[in-house]
Amino acid sequence: MDFDPFLLLDEMGPVDYAPGEAKGAPDHPHRGFETVTYMLEGEFGHKPLATPARCAQATCNEWMTAGAGVVHSEMPGRSSCVAAGACMACKLWVNLPQRDKMIAPHSHYQEIPVGWHSGRKKR
Repeated sequence: MDFDPFLLLDEMGPVDYAPGEAKGAPDHPHRGFETVTYMLEGEFGHKPLATPARCAQATCNEWMTAGAGVVHSEMPGRSSCVAAGACMACKLWVNLPQRDKMIAPHSHYQEIPVGWHSGRKKR
């Protein structure tokens, strides 16, 4: 009870990528926590091994429960890889309670209208 469940708040961007510049995070493991990603601008594909690839694009959020363990990737979308593109997102990492550390991994995707706009000029 002395600690809160929040592990990390990660800000990604804002950044303007030149064509082919966005790199992403190839297959990597997670276990025992959840991540909540809000895309504010741009596009990244998220690929859990157990489910088809999904695109987290602007106005989308993704809640991934790693639980007992998952290997996944987060890679730039086609628009960020081939053409120039802007990207801005934030990710909250949340520790799971001890009783839930070994639950089956799963992801949820929701379309949420975002009223925020950066006002930045795109390349």
